[in-house]
Amino acid sequence: MRYINLRFTYLLTYLAFGVQGSGVVGAHIVIDGRHVATTQQQGTYHLDSMKPGSYQLSVEAPRMTFDVVVVKVTPNTPQLPSIIAST
Repeated sequence: MRYINLRFTYLLTYLAFGVQGSGVVGAHIVIDGRHVATTQQQGTYHLDSMKPGSYQLSVEAPRMTFDVVVVKVTPNTPQLPSIIAST
C-alpha cells in the first residue's frame, strides 16, 4: 500500500488594515505559534508545503492588532481569506 503525503501552496492576496484596506508590508505571519512568513508588497505572503488540517493563524505588526483566525486547509481551498486588522 502506498501513502501519498499531500502538500499544497497557499497565497493570501491581501492583508488589509483599516478603512482604506491597504496591504501591510513586513508583518509576521504566525501559524500555531511558529513564524512562517513575512508579508511582501501589498501585504501578500506565501504558505508553502501546508498539509490539510486546521491551523491558528495570527499576524504580528507594529502598532496593529489582529485577531487570531482558525483556518482550515483542504485541497479545495487554494486561497485563504484576507485578514483585517482589528485596531
